[in-house]
Amino acid sequence: MKRWMNMILSGMLALAVFATLAMPQQVQAASVISVDPSAQYADWEGWGTSLAWFGNVIGGWSDAERNAIADKLFSLEEGMGLNVIRYNIGGGENPSHDHMRPGAEIEGFQPSPGVWDWNADANQRWMLQAAKARGANKFEAFSNSPPYWMTNSQCASGSILGIQNNLQTQYFAPFGDYLAEVVKHFKDEWDIEFETVEPVNESYSPFWFAYGKQEGAHFDRSAQNAIIKDTQNGLIARGITGTTVAASDENNIDWMIDSFHSYDSTAKSYISRINTHTYNGSRRVELHNVAKSNGKKLWMSEVGMGGAGGHNHHSIAPALNLSNQILIDVKQMLPSAWVYWQAVEDEGNMVSSNDNWGIIHADFTGGTENWYLTKKFYAMSNYSKFIRPGYKLIAIDDANSLAAYDPATGTTVIVTTNGSATDQDVTFDLSKFASIAGSVAPYRTSAAEDLARLDDISIAGHSFTATAKANSITTLVISGTSYAGGAETFDPNDYYHIVNVNSGKLLDVPWSSTNDDVQLNQWEKNNTLSQQWKFVEVGNGYYKIVNRNSGKVAGVSASSSSDSAKVLQWSDLGIFDQEWEIQNIGGGKYMFINRNSGKLLDVRGESTDNGASIVQYTYHNGLNQQWRLEKVQ
Repeated sequence: MKRWMNMILSGMLALAVFATLAMPQQVQAASVISVDPSAQYADWEGWGTSLAWFGNVIGGWSDAERNAIADKLFSLEEGMGLNVIRYNIGGGENPSHDHMRPGAEIEGFQPSPGVWDWNADANQRWMLQAAKARGANKFEAFSNSPPYWMTNSQCASGSILGIQNNLQTQYFAPFGDYLAEVVKHFKDEWDIEFETVEPVNESYSPFWFAYGKQEGAHFDRSAQNAIIKDTQNGLIARGITGTTVAASDENNIDWMIDSFHSYDSTAKSYISRINTHTYNGSRRVELHNVAKSNGKKLWMSEVGMGGAGGHNHHSIAPALNLSNQILIDVKQMLPSAWVYWQAVEDEGNMVSSNDNWGIIHADFTGGTENWYLTKKFYAMSNYSKFIRPGYKLIAIDDANSLAAYDPATGTTVIVTTNGSATDQDVTFDLSKFASIAGSVAPYRTSAAEDLARLDDISIAGHSFTATAKANSITTLVISGTSYAGGAETFDPNDYYHIVNVNSGKLLDVPWSSTNDDVQLNQWEKNNTLSQQWKFVEVGNGYYKIVNRNSGKVAGVSASSSSDSAKVLQWSDLGIFDQEWEIQNIGGGKYMFINRNSGKLLDVRGESTDNGASIVQYTYHNGLNQQWRLEKVQ
């Protein structure tokens, strides 16, 4: 969702969101945090921005100023090193209309039926080429609205009521052709190959009204299903094989899950990557499971946020807000890229003290070319300059920290955020690495520091201690780390006790039963075979959990996707509700994520009692959803 509409919704929820989802747990003094390179998640593709709408403005500035901003955004040496670029294929607004905010009226390449204008959108295209010249290498094209003349309202900002499909029925295939033709022209004429094209944007949302402030179009889910296929058909008709379809950039994570599930098998097969925005919704772990289970990549393709500070470019609060959003999105969803909405925001639209959107603030309408770096620029740099494409996200058992490892250079990066009012000394345990030969280079952003390079920290054995300054973001670059193994796997001949972190009790089959339809529970260790389990891989990183006593597998009753559905032992039926991702979350702890539902293996009610029942439940970061594995000798 873009800035002006998000303000309406987020204003009512800002304090609650900041206090819960947007604020990870705080570390404690002298705590020990384990970093585990055996738990390897997505291969990182990069950090990015959408060019709408700032490219439409800044791309038309003087060479000196537009190049200076491009350096700050895309150059690794001089700026943030953003390498993922989302280019907005404009619909082009009705020439009789004048109602959009500065920069938001993007020129289309087909201003009327049968007429093509390849000189359109010169400013945004300049910014796209500037990004590529500075090293950007991941390009996606996306659409906010079809050309106005294809719409029911004859307006590119939405339908009359906001909940009506705004693409006329007869223009579904022509709209798919329009997008494909633009993609082809960019490759053939301008040497830009889009990896993906996204035909819709926040399309299930009821936000897009005619005469609004920006382009937008409602597509219900059946319409989304159709346009995904029409876009792919347009690519096929032009012989385009290097560009695939992404979908569907929903504003709400939960809506994204439901939208994907609504598509037919053909539409799903055409989608190479799931894109989601994270302005609303909470089911991040479930969305991760949807992507993993269906063999799709996952991007956090758009979010933007304000935060206290308003015109104060030096306020640390928005920077902490940004860092916390990255932590929540990346640690829970495990996407392969994280993309900010427009990295440059109009200074003239900073309308309140709690409105601090953008990473750079610029004057879009004042007749000047003034622009300013904000604290969010340095906070984003704490991540984007150091966790680079090709790194592997790895486990670290701290909600405030993100870790990544580069096998090619032996570099490990930890970014840790302390949003509390006191300094915290933190010891990082690197004993899971085979060897440590280097030192630690810290970079810190705080109220008084802008990605300041601090003194090196020495490593004693396999650990080091760093100070996480109050209200700061610190990047720790560790050289000389070595890990010879790959991602963790399980030998199907090994058996384990599965121990709940909250209760210390074991996953158990009651009465050592060998029957189907027996709900699992937890019980203190009793040395029976019914408390021993092996993991049999079924592909794509999912496992069956097989009981040693009965030979039966753990599954969810009736293939339910509901919270509190029973987890039973049952004969192996080869179905998704009997398959689990065993996700190492660091510190010797695991989450078991059901492939069918995306929900977690959970001890009901956080009970510590013998006999407490085992259910599935939505992720809530509870210790009753975390388990340790003890190999049976």
